[in-house]
Amino acid sequence: WIFGPHRKTYANILKQKGNIVVYPTANRAMHSLKCLHDYLNPPSLVGKNAIVELGEMQKDMVAGIIESNLMSQTTTLNEQALDIMHAYGIPVIKSGIATTPEQAVEKAQKLGYPIVMKVISPQITHKSDIGAVKLNIKTEEEAHKGWNEIKEAVSTIPGARMLGVLIQQYYTGGTEIILGAKRDPQFGPVLIYGLGGIYTELLKDVSFRIAPVTPEEARSMIKETRSYKIL
Repeated sequence: WIFGPHRKTYANILKQKGNIVVYPTANRAMHSLKCLHDYLNPPSLVGKNAIVELGEMQKDMVAGIIESNLMSQTTTLNEQALDIMHAYGIPVIKSGIATTPEQAVEKAQKLGYPIVMKVISPQITHKSDIGAVKLNIKTEEEAHKGWNEIKEAVSTIPGARMLGVLIQQYYTGGTEIILGAKRDPQFGPVLIYGLGGIYTELLKDVSFRIAPVTPEEARSMIKETRSYKIL
């Protein structure tokens, strides 16, 4: 791909040589690279490199969630992402949504202490940054206190609305990671893996793959990050 004020002149010179492909745009060049990659790296369908098919999936429920959010022009799913993961057979932490302090206590008792409390607000993405996440809540009194503190934290954000609080079981230990996906305009579905939590932006220690990936490719994504040794 050639750019600059003399790109047409240089492109014509290269075309005349007959053995160099000249692309009119970067998008066309990247699309060709994708096709070449797919041709040289076809996903294996046998043995340890086989693409693993998910089991029973609740696709109708997922479609309903996505359609509802598209209609409301919601750009971040937040808590509903857990429902989508569960619908595709991915284990998630048991949780519940409370819209009052009393419901928060009820959900906590049902899940069993200790619990975690996280604000539900479409205007707040990084909840812990404003103190809207409360960890290791062990009693009814602490749950009430946590609710009030979260409500106060939300009130400091102009235009933010508190729709409720997500109540989840509290787990300690382990290593937090990020696993995401996006649809790239040239390469299609792309997966991202890396160290999670506050370290995602700080270290930017991530790896990428074009979906679908085999179990072997998934392991290689993990191994090529600097944080692999932590795991």
